Amino acid sequence: MATTAQVKTAQAGLRKIGWPLKKDGVAGRRTKAAVIQFKRGYAWPDRPRDFSSLNGYLGGVVRERIEAIADNNGKCSAHFRYREWKSNGNGWIKLNYRVVRGLEVYRKRVGHGVEVISGYRDCDYNDSVRGAARCSRHSDCCGNPGGDACDLNPELSFKEVKALKRFTGIGIIRSSGLVRHVDVRPGSVRRPTTWFY
Repeated sequence: MATTAQVKTAQAGLRKIGWPLKKDGVAGRRTKAAVIQFKRGYAWPDRPRDFSSLNGYLGGVVRERIEAIADNNGKCSAHFRYREWKSNGNGWIKLNYRVVRGLEVYRKRVGHGVEVISGYRDCDYNDSVRGAARCSRHSDCCGNPGGDACDLNPELSFKEVKALKRFTGIGIIRSSGLVRHVDVRPGSVRRPTTWFY
């Protein structure tokens, strides 16, 4: 069980990374929710095995990783930051480490940085986005966990993105054939769900 001081330190780290939390030393509902999303989005190669059990427990390894990530500009991987999946609505962060790892492979393929145009969207914000699917993989609507998707600047064709074998959902711009959306919905990377914009 984490002490009040340890919880405050973890809350300070989570705030620095980007979650809108109070630093009150109480491991309440919002703090536990942030810990769950921290673990869910941690995409570094040294991802602890117990990060797969998504609970809000603030054990020693979790506290150490929060502190290290907070001191490393909030990076959830070598080139991406947790805050890139922050909703423009409620300010919360949700992301899936599998989409981040896929984007690292995508980034290597394009040979330069990749901007996350849209990551997580809370339900209210998702409803305000023109053309957004009601049950979008970006959002936590319809029982989705949220943060399973990324919209990006279109640079690669469907064939190129599919060949990466990282994404199970791929949205394509019909006029150019370039990919604008990737996600990690339940499904197959060999036969991803596809659609056109």
